[in-house]
Amino acid sequence: MVAKDEQDSNDLTIDLIEYLASYWNAEAVQKVKQSREKPEDHGFASDEEFEEQVVSGAFKEDSIVQAIRDKYKNTNLESNNMNSNPRTRRLPKDLSSIRDLFGDD
Repeated sequence: MVAKDEQDSNDLTIDLIEYLASYWNAEAVQKVKQSREKPEDHGFASDEEFEEQVVSGAFKEDSIVQAIRDKYKNTNLESNNMNSNPRTRRLPKDLSSIRDLFGDD
């Protein structure tokens, strides 16, 4: 009975969240409902598939990962080189703004 009460409480909370969210984006709420009702079409890899992707490095070829790497390739944040130390930062390619601070030396 306790498990049933918890499940009912969770269902009520989800329904309330969906109701409130539908005022902002009803289409997105419908898509979330549809994806939740089709658990076989979830899009997640099994543990074995995920481990294989990590070990082989296949995830690096994913278009989303590549888009993120391309977006931040010209920043002073994490380097795109996977073997580099994450604490290191690289200098900007264009140092003219720094040169302007110190004059014409």
